Amino acid sequence: MNQLRINVSIRSEKAGRAVNEDSVLYCPNVSSLPDAAYTNTANFGVNDEVPSSGTLLAVADGPGSKDASRLALDSIKEFFAEFSSSDTPVDVLKKAITHADETLKRHAADDGTLGGYSCSLAVVWLIGDKAICGWCGDSRIYRFNPANGLVRLSHDHTYVQSLVDSGKITAEEAFKHPDTNLVTRVVGDCGMSVNPELIVYQVYENDTFLVCSDGLCNVLADPEISDILRGSRGTTAERMDSLWQAGSKAGWTDNATAIICHLTEGGMTPGIAVDGYPETTAEPSSAIAEGPSKSKKAEPHISGTVKKRKKKRHNRKPIYLMAAIGILFAGLLIYKATDNEGDSQTNEKTVSYDADVVRADTRPVVTPGDTVAKDTVSTKHEHISQPKKSAVNVATTGGKAPASFVNNMASLNARKGEFDNIMRDGVMTSSRRKKIKSYTAKIASLDKECKRKKYRLSDSERQSLDALNSYANKLNLYLSQNQGSDEI
Repeated sequence: MNQLRINVSIRSEKAGRAVNEDSVLYCPNVSSLPDAAYTNTANFGVNDEVPSSGTLLAVADGPGSKDASRLALDSIKEFFAEFSSSDTPVDVLKKAITHADETLKRHAADDGTLGGYSCSLAVVWLIGDKAICGWCGDSRIYRFNPANGLVRLSHDHTYVQSLVDSGKITAEEAFKHPDTNLVTRVVGDCGMSVNPELIVYQVYENDTFLVCSDGLCNVLADPEISDILRGSRGTTAERMDSLWQAGSKAGWTDNATAIICHLTEGGMTPGIAVDGYPETTAEPSSAIAEGPSKSKKAEPHISGTVKKRKKKRHNRKPIYLMAAIGILFAGLLIYKATDNEGDSQTNEKTVSYDADVVRADTRPVVTPGDTVAKDTVSTKHEHISQPKKSAVNVATTGGKAPASFVNNMASLNARKGEFDNIMRDGVMTSSRRKKIKSYTAKIASLDKECKRKKYRLSDSERQSLDALNSYANKLNLYLSQNQGSDEI
């Protein structure tokens, strides 16, 4: 195998946000980490040699703060400075990500902001003729090769990706889904152990690796990224400029960070088959694999720290048209109800919808195979008896939860780690008791609001609210068991 030589370009900007919470790390020589570069925009040598110790590329996206993403990359750099050469590269990268997770949790516990230190992370370690890829969250790793186009080397750890994996929505629908900000795995989540995914890929001639935060791939779909990388025949700097121009034209909604690394020399001759993350109908496992492998589905866990980003604006003309049709149809139902039954009666209507999928326009969706019963709301999982509803009531109650309600749920979920720390500590004080009671009261208030206003929650929102209620019960039990603790 010929020696690998690369051309690298980096860019990280606040783009669609007031502050940049992303961080990026480029280590041209893993054995000489002081040379590692943290930068917002930089272009490196056109023909840099990849040393025997390898080259490291990493992007971290911290939804809580810049501190989380930078601290995660600092921790990885720190670990690589001390790792044992007896470990395999895959073991080293897994331990490095685990070390970053432990560091974030330790800092969060020290300053009492357990919800504020977490991030998505994507790392590529070029070593020998392999690319060791590790990730946790929704930052992505792509490979483009002129022989077979653009492929993803990573697989998003998000609620929306789980819908794609289970066949409930298409990849095209996922790109415009309203819940793209719900991550199921992150580094630094105090509510669960880190669960990175790692895969080893062969490196090929003319490979171009793109490591980016979701701020880029949420405004540019894969076909757009592929066209840009294929059409830009110049340096990585010129390709980066083309990506940024397209992102700006589409309209940034989040911080945007990317590393483009192009092989100018070395690598195997690419075959016709695409070497990327396998197409799957199940959520990938965290097992390390020498190459892609399929695995059994796991129920998604919505991370306690949820990124809140502005949504991409789409063409609203079809929505306006559908709204007008909906108004006309509702008026017709009201007319028929009042005309046929009089003031004392209304026609009885039944609503059926798939509780697992709530689309962007929040209209009820009936999935083939669901049972539609006259007096029940039917889902794939269970039949829940509901009182009969009139056409008028169906049209005017049970709307989508407002943004303030969803944001309050996210905020309360993000604070779970704070109370986990109190329970681990085992010391009850009057101030802690008041804090717990205030927190559980807010959860109870949210639950009451949801029931009173009959919000129609998406599957992820329902999971989030149920998790909060369960956690409140856990805290109340803890309070009852610690009545005799010393209070200050």
